[in-house]
Amino acid sequence: PDRSVIAVDESGNAPALPQSSMAAAGDKPAKMIDVEFIRLHPLEIIAHSQIPLPGVIPVLAQGVLELLSGPHNRWIVNIQPFQGTARQLVTMQSFCKPGLKAITGDIFLAMMCPKAHEMVYRAYDLQGILLWQMPFPADHFLPRFILTKDGAHFAIEALHLTHPVAALDPLTREDVDGLVIDVYDTLTGISIGSLRTTPIYTAGEKAAFSPDGTRLAVLRNGAFEIYMWQELAKNRRQTGGASTQ
Repeated sequence: PDRSVIAVDESGNAPALPQSSMAAAGDKPAKMIDVEFIRLHPLEIIAHSQIPLPGVIPVLAQGVLELLSGPHNRWIVNIQPFQGTARQLVTMQSFCKPGLKAITGDIFLAMMCPKAHEMVYRAYDLQGILLWQMPFPADHFLPRFILTKDGAHFAIEALHLTHPVAALDPLTREDVDGLVIDVYDTLTGISIGSLRTTPIYTAGEKAAFSPDGTRLAVLRNGAFEIYMWQELAKNRRQTGGASTQ
C-alpha cells in the first residue's frame, strides 16, 4: 500500500550526479538513473522516467507528483500523468520545502510551513482542492506513514520528544520519552485514535494495519498487540490525544 517509488541505480555503479556536477571540460553528462513504474494487476510497465539522483517519488493513480519552486516562498505541485501532459494541481506558500506523500490513489499530503515556525499537514485531491489541515505537533519527530490498502485510514508514527528541538539539533536518549502512533480518517482528517509505545526504536515501523484495514498491530514492550478502532478511540480519550482541525 505504500504509494511511492524509491529510485535506485541497479547497474552496480555509483549514483548519478546532477548535470551541473560534471568534472573537467570535455566530460560527458553524468549517467541518469532509470525509473520504471509497474502496475501489479495486470503486471506491466506503464511508464518510464530518468532522474539524476536517487529519491522518493509520490505515485498516484493517474501519475506521479512533481514539486517546483517559485518566487516568494511559493511552491507548485504538478502531476505528471502516465498518459497525457502534465497539469498543475495546486500552488502553496511555504517557508520550508514541502514534503509530498501519496496516501491513496487520488489524495496526497503536503507537509509544509505556512509560517516560519509552524508546520502543518494539508490533504489535497487531484483537483487541487484542500480537504483538511492539521498541525504537526512540535513534540513529534521523524514521522513515518502507515497506510491501509483501501485508503480509508492512515497512521502517523513519530518519536515523542520531552521538549521541541530544531531540525538540525542533535537528538539524545534524554530528548525522547516514547513513540506515538496516531490514526486518522483519510477523507476528513479526523483522529480515530492514538497510543504510545515503548521501547523506542528508530529503525523500521512499529505498527501495521491488517489486510482489511480494521485492526492495527503494534509492537509494544516486546509483544505484539492488536487494536480495534473502538480501543484506539478509548485510548485517545484517556491520553488526551489531539484531534485534527
